[in-house]
Amino acid sequence: DYTDLSAEPESIGKSDDAAPSADPTYEEHYQRLMAALRDGWSLQHVAALEFTADEDVALRLQTRQAAELIRAAYVEDAMVVLRSLLPKVGVGVPETDAQALRTLKVYYTLLRTFGTRLPKWFVRPGTRPALLRRVTVLAETSAPLCFVSLVQGNALNVQAAWHAVRLGEPKQLVMALTALSGLESARGTRFADRALALIAESDRLADRLGDPWMKGRTQL
Repeated sequence: DYTDLSAEPESIGKSDDAAPSADPTYEEHYQRLMAALRDGWSLQHVAALEFTADEDVALRLQTRQAAELIRAAYVEDAMVVLRSLLPKVGVGVPETDAQALRTLKVYYTLLRTFGTRLPKWFVRPGTRPALLRRVTVLAETSAPLCFVSLVQGNALNVQAAWHAVRLGEPKQLVMALTALSGLESARGTRFADRALALIAESDRLADRLGDPWMKGRTQL
């Protein structure tokens, strides 16, 4: 059953200092989406529901749908959603482990070359909303995908980390640094110091944010 409502993705395209607000439109569409899936609707029929919402709501619906399909082991259905979703935020779908590994190496090299701090002028103001949407979609879909394919999940994860570093917003940075530390630790004991340094950096950011969820992420 992939109707668990506890895995709520972050609001897409919102900056960290934006005031939280109720979004009944999103919840209404999400309930219709889940009801359709429970009733055995095809993904093509479900897609018709998604696009009755505005662009941001449609992205949130597809992001949540993909994540919960992966968690429920409906991997092929999830890939159908990802093939529709990821290009909307300017990301290609890693169809094979070989493609994913190439992507992972490129973005991992960028992060190791430039580090986790970039100058503020690195991202033009006009591109920030699109990058926020990209980071959110990548972060929300990469974590469950890692349970299915570690290399494909991390290919999305490392892109989320790179763009979060580019943005420099604290919440995205905490998510990026903790995700990156997990990738480093998976490479073996030689990279333990690097992984611990990333966790320490994310821990300092979480303390400044005062967000219990973010603090918990650094402890995990």
